[in-house]
Amino acid sequence: MVVVGLGVASMFAPLTFIFVIAAVGALAVVIARPHFGLALLVPALFFEADIYSLTLPFGRLRFYHVLVVALFVRVLIDLLRGARAWRKTPLDLPLLLYLILNWATVALAPDPSIAIKIAALISLLALLYWTVTQLVTTSKHFLLQAELLLLASLGVALFGLFQIFAVWLASHIDLTLWSGPIIHGDVLPYGRPYGTFVEPDWFGTTMAAAFVATTLLSFTKAFKTKQVELTLVSLVLLIATVLSGVRGGWLAVLISLPVMLLIHRYRLKLLDTKLLGSLAVLVGIVATLTLAFTPSVREALIDRTTTLVSADTLYDEPRFLIMQDGWELFLEAPWLGRGPGAYTTLGTIPYVTQLSALLYGIENFQTNAILTVLIDTGLIGLLVVVMLGVRFVKTTWRGLRQPPKSSKEAEIQAVLFCLAGAALTLLLAYQVSTGVWLGLTWYLGSLIISGSLLRSSIKKNHAA
Repeated sequence: MVVVGLGVASMFAPLTFIFVIAAVGALAVVIARPHFGLALLVPALFFEADIYSLTLPFGRLRFYHVLVVALFVRVLIDLLRGARAWRKTPLDLPLLLYLILNWATVALAPDPSIAIKIAALISLLALLYWTVTQLVTTSKHFLLQAELLLLASLGVALFGLFQIFAVWLASHIDLTLWSGPIIHGDVLPYGRPYGTFVEPDWFGTTMAAAFVATTLLSFTKAFKTKQVELTLVSLVLLIATVLSGVRGGWLAVLISLPVMLLIHRYRLKLLDTKLLGSLAVLVGIVATLTLAFTPSVREALIDRTTTLVSADTLYDEPRFLIMQDGWELFLEAPWLGRGPGAYTTLGTIPYVTQLSALLYGIENFQTNAILTVLIDTGLIGLLVVVMLGVRFVKTTWRGLRQPPKSSKEAEIQAVLFCLAGAALTLLLAYQVSTGVWLGLTWYLGSLIISGSLLRSSIKKNHAA
């Protein structure tokens, strides 16, 4: 019966077919093995584009939404059966407070329907956090999740590069390999890649974070035997980051990599950086040769880079105008904010008329993570987020600073350090870009906390 149902669904709509599979898979997760569902969750988090979702009256349903709910249900079933104990984490309290605050401020929102959708999304992301921290409790599961995250990032990077190649190929020999939309063809000659995401910004910031993590991992002493493979992966991720044209991602890389190298040098001593200079030279040679034979791409990237040091950017760039508008909205209700998603209703889109926004389906969105919190939940919300951030940093540092006593512990420490580099990159990029409510962002934070708690538990076991 299941096979027949899948066959009938595939005849009518590919997306229906996909989500029937997702529903069957989610049911299997609840009944059978939760770690299989957790492995599916990693690649599912990358499929954020609308084409990979179903449109429902209350919003869009994505594959990972189904998996998160199913996995959390399985966790609850295990708790009720006494098969597992609830794993307390330092982030539980501030996260719960932030959830309550978001639902409480729905009444203040100019459009309650949007506020409810955002509050529901944040609730789902909180379930994602608790699901990952409850299920990733062993070194085997932690390292597997990190490996899947690396492979998924590489796959999406290659798909993004394929999008550019397909557009280039179609323009030169009239051969169509891919028929997806071309985004920002006026910025880069063959458009900006977006992979499986909605827009290039999400793709670029994700690739930037993955590049930082993989580059650091390639120089860790624990993974020295895999340095060549990891270096090749990092080069692919670097190319994807550069060609995405996401300046926030570029700046985040330029800041986060030196910061992590300083932490290594003065505190942790996890890396073997003897070949770092050679790699930098290799990257420079590859970049120079590539740009030398692609003058149109070179000119576009140079033009985009010069805007980073131009004072006019602060006054003309849409995202900075959006920040200024957001700051004014925050000042109107500084303590409790205007409710979740308020900027979507109250904000303005620079250089876009209301008629154009309506015709082309352009929505308002705030491009600064801190302002998003301030507009939605005010200074009280920011205070809760700061509490959450402080606990996150303390827990991560506690997991990193303990010297490893085995090769497996060294691997966990190295991966945790690299994931922290990726998180720092995202944090910096999200100050001039969107993505703070991406499931992938919350998954990364959840995995870091899981690894940190795992390191802390190893320390306690050695002490005992």
